[in-house]
Amino acid sequence: MTNFYLSAAAITVVALLVLLRPWWLARVAPTRAASEDDAMRALNTAIYRDQIADLERDRTAGQLAESDYVATRDELQRRLLDDTRGNQTSPGFATSGFRGLWVVLALVIPIGAFALYNVLGSPDTMLSAAQQDYRANASMEKMVDDLAKRLEEKPDNPQGWAMLARSYAAMGRYDDGEKAFGRIGPALEQSPELLGAFAEFLVRKADGDFSGRPRQLIAKALQLDPENMLGLYLAGVDAIQNERWNDTIKYWEPLLKKLEPGSDDAESIGAGLDQARQKVGAGKTAHASAAMAKKPAAAGGKTLSGRVELAPALRAKAKADDVVFIFARAEGGPPMPLAALRLKVAELPYNFTLSDENSLGGAKLSEVTAIRVQARIAKGGTATASPGDLTGQSTVVKPGDKGIRILIENELK
Repeated sequence: MTNFYLSAAAITVVALLVLLRPWWLARVAPTRAASEDDAMRALNTAIYRDQIADLERDRTAGQLAESDYVATRDELQRRLLDDTRGNQTSPGFATSGFRGLWVVLALVIPIGAFALYNVLGSPDTMLSAAQQDYRANASMEKMVDDLAKRLEEKPDNPQGWAMLARSYAAMGRYDDGEKAFGRIGPALEQSPELLGAFAEFLVRKADGDFSGRPRQLIAKALQLDPENMLGLYLAGVDAIQNERWNDTIKYWEPLLKKLEPGSDDAESIGAGLDQARQKVGAGKTAHASAAMAKKPAAAGGKTLSGRVELAPALRAKAKADDVVFIFARAEGGPPMPLAALRLKVAELPYNFTLSDENSLGGAKLSEVTAIRVQARIAKGGTATASPGDLTGQSTVVKPGDKGIRILIENELK
């Protein structure tokens, strides 16, 4: 952006030089004209002096009558005075009234141009991607801070506190988000929707781990309302991640009945049910109705590929036969992974490829626009995160991206 403004300034200076050229020429012209006029007056004076001297000689020699001498001398003197006055240079326009106009133009043109650009142009398009992200984040932080201030003034707003908590989660401020849920008060324990929202928040904070408080909140939500859709969904995700296939069927069969046939959510839950039924030996039970038919996979499919490495500082904390999970999740979406791989620490560094073929039965990787790929060395060997696990994650990517780098460099406490 600095280069843009420097270029614009250079162009403005050139334009001003062109516009102000007449002023500079006018300032120089009077001086040059004055020198020429002085020389002309000296020449005219010398000529008239010689003519008057000739008149004096003619009168002395008796060749010119006195009356004629006086008349001719007076005429020569009058002409000398006229020529002297006529050759005086009058002030140029640039050195009088028009000088102020050019000064005003020199100030107004650049200032006005930049002001109009800032109002009518698009200055933000000159920013780098990082600078635009910074401005977007700053704008979001301001809106969230404004919401927090309004809730402090009028705290009796359970839905407002839940919204604030989810906003904090989107910004990665999980501690602030948990405090916001704590401000809801008694209404939290009486609302299945708020209990489910709090459970989902805690699962995201724990990197997909349902153990402890999230399970308690989900159970409480379903106790208050056995048909609560968010509670059923989260309970099914927890079950499918921990291979409790009968529980998956228990929670997702009633959930599927509440979803619009043929919708993306119905397709995702139906696919998960198919997987669970296969695992318990019921065979593949496709949702056979035409309204519930699966969508065909995208032509050619879209994959994510990259490399997972273990930071040297953590190598001593990992054993060669420790399990490594590589999984992709929708950024800001449900905690259930879109796709996953399982390998051993001995295979690191590992060049991975994730596609719809690695799906866990939920939404397809190729159908999501913002994804984060994570890698975790599971000390307990299970998909549920636990203290002591070693983790790392990518930046936000999209289907089709290659060269994704994940460094396992953090330890869960």
